[in-house]
Amino acid sequence: TCLTGIPPFQAPTTVETIRAVVEQSPTPLSHLRSDIPEDLETICLRCLEKDANNRYQSAKLLAEDLRRFQEGKPIQARPVSRLEKAWRWCKRNPLVAWLLLAIFLVLASGIAISTSFALTAQKALKQAEIRAKKEQNARRAAQGAVRDYLLTVSSHRLLDEPGMHGLRDELLQLALNYYLLLSREAKDDPSLKSDLARAHYHIAQIRLTLERLGEAKSSVEAALNIQKQLIRPGAEGRDTRLAYVNSLVVQAKIADRAGRSDAAKSAFEQATSLMEKEHKANPEDGTVVRSLARTYGAFSQSLYRSHSLKSAIRANERCLALWRQLTKTGPENLDDEYFLASTLILHGSLQYDNREVKAALSSFGEASRLYEKFLKVNPKHAEGRAALASACTRRGMILRYQKTDEAQRLYERAITLRKKLIRDYPSVPRYRAMLATTYNSLGILLHRNRKRLDEAIVEYRKAKDQWQRIVEDYPSVPHYAIDLASSHTNLALAHKDKGDFDEALQIYQQGMDIRLQMLKRAPNDLFNLVSLGNTSRNVGRLYDAQKKQMQCLKWYDQAIAYLQKAEKKVGQDPRVRFYLRRAWWDRAETLLKLDRPEAAVAAWRTTLTYEDGKERNWIQMQIARALALTGDHREATRITQELTTNEKLASDTKYLAARVMALSIEALSNDKKLSGDQRKQLQGSYADRSVELLKQARKWFDKEKGRKDLETNTDLKSIRDLPEVRKFLADIQLKKRE
Repeated sequence: TCLTGIPPFQAPTTVETIRAVVEQSPTPLSHLRSDIPEDLETICLRCLEKDANNRYQSAKLLAEDLRRFQEGKPIQARPVSRLEKAWRWCKRNPLVAWLLLAIFLVLASGIAISTSFALTAQKALKQAEIRAKKEQNARRAAQGAVRDYLLTVSSHRLLDEPGMHGLRDELLQLALNYYLLLSREAKDDPSLKSDLARAHYHIAQIRLTLERLGEAKSSVEAALNIQKQLIRPGAEGRDTRLAYVNSLVVQAKIADRAGRSDAAKSAFEQATSLMEKEHKANPEDGTVVRSLARTYGAFSQSLYRSHSLKSAIRANERCLALWRQLTKTGPENLDDEYFLASTLILHGSLQYDNREVKAALSSFGEASRLYEKFLKVNPKHAEGRAALASACTRRGMILRYQKTDEAQRLYERAITLRKKLIRDYPSVPRYRAMLATTYNSLGILLHRNRKRLDEAIVEYRKAKDQWQRIVEDYPSVPHYAIDLASSHTNLALAHKDKGDFDEALQIYQQGMDIRLQMLKRAPNDLFNLVSLGNTSRNVGRLYDAQKKQMQCLKWYDQAIAYLQKAEKKVGQDPRVRFYLRRAWWDRAETLLKLDRPEAAVAAWRTTLTYEDGKERNWIQMQIARALALTGDHREATRITQELTTNEKLASDTKYLAARVMALSIEALSNDKKLSGDQRKQLQGSYADRSVELLKQARKWFDKEKGRKDLETNTDLKSIRDLPEVRKFLADIQLKKRE
């Protein structure tokens, strides 16, 4: 700075100045001041050498070189040529130098002409070499700059800046265009191909985030095609193999988002298989463990969405074990804890669906604590904020049955968090979808209290309107349309419970139209098939509330058809079996209302095949009741006697057994095989057993519902006038008044 008036490195910003110090050579002093001696320039440039070994090793050596320069002696900073030594000698001995120069000129003139052509050729060759070297350096510098640029714009920190997704997509596209141009000039350069694949991969990720699924699919396929050519065995090929697996995961996510669950599963299985081999070879490699954990995490989410509960649980448990391994054995890493929390969210959802409610609540609570810890350090982290809102929603989902007020507070906090996210990131559709989902969850909570139906309808409408806007903006994403249809279902249910049957039917039909359009696009989509089945059942229940049993039966049959198609696709999935049990149950009850007990018996028996839990006794008793209505009192009473030997039988089931015995008395009158005495004996036996069962079911009549049914149920008409029954009814009424 003292010699030229400016520093050796200068740029508009601090960051660019630092980069210049690291990457560029300083401007020669002679370019800034022509009167600076070359030796002084050499000393200065040696002080600025990048490599410490090439700089002066001590201040003493620098001082000695400066002293030599002042005395006109050769400096040690570089080897001095003979010509330079001669020149310095001439400056010290000018008279002798002039004499020698005269002699030299005479000798030189003789060889000047002969060497001129050689010198010219040598100069041309030198210039060509310099140009080639400059082009090579420029290419490498440009390639490095674009590589650095690509890494910068794809880093997760940039994602945390509001509105940056679109800009990042544009910048990555510029990088891709550069690599495409470069690839045509250097087709056989492996490092260039690797960077080109990475550009395709990052662009696919961004397009997936922005729901541009077709473009994302093309980009990831391009990445995979290049990476296949680059895969090599051994340690040297590890990074390329991991990059290939990452591309497979993105390909699977795109297929999953597009509703192609089979293609998604195939890609995920290939990715996990490759990563397990990599992990087996490198079990302590943190990069490999993280990549394997992320692969299983994405796979478990896809399986969960496709209703493959058992497979989702297995994949999630493997993912959870890997993240716990990383957080327990290595140094504290907030990013690892963040991914552990994300895994716990899905883990809790799977536990909840598997009826492990307390365990699910614990998982959601641990996830919330990890997210809170992460956000203290990274308060603007978008995905962290979204995940914390999800944890609140999931905890609310569980607490809504026991702690309604706390659940509502959790939902409202999640809504506030999601609204802020949408304000900061209006171009990210997933955040808008999460808000719609939370509106719906709050609506469900309010819907449970019939006094708050109007409030529930308001939240359901918010959800429906939000989904409608998302679908209009992203019509190519199938699951958004499915969620819009689901919001119609919830809104229709609320109107049905309010008594607005016409409004409910109209909303149901709108939802069905959306689902049928989706069915044309993806005939085997599991989630849509299950949703169509449930919606059809809900429409059937709406007609049942209006006592239109024939229309009701048609919708139940349609529901069963959709659900059976889903069952063929996934086999023994608990959720599909649960929905089929409900549909067959409703069908059986409707057949009884239509006075078709034979068909009802068959329907109840089919219902029983889908029940593995606590309602088996109730369903078997319903079979007995339907048999009694057909006149088969023997089989009806046999089933009843067998079930009622269980002392732990629920009181409502014992009441149903009492009704079956009473109905069997009526069936005796149509049994032509019995004599009068036999009929009379069985009537007494059945009546005694019916009264006995009524008394055993006493707890059921402590409930208002039980008392009302006891007073009005026609199944009991054959025993209602018996003195014991009258006394029993009087006691129940007296207790009610007390």
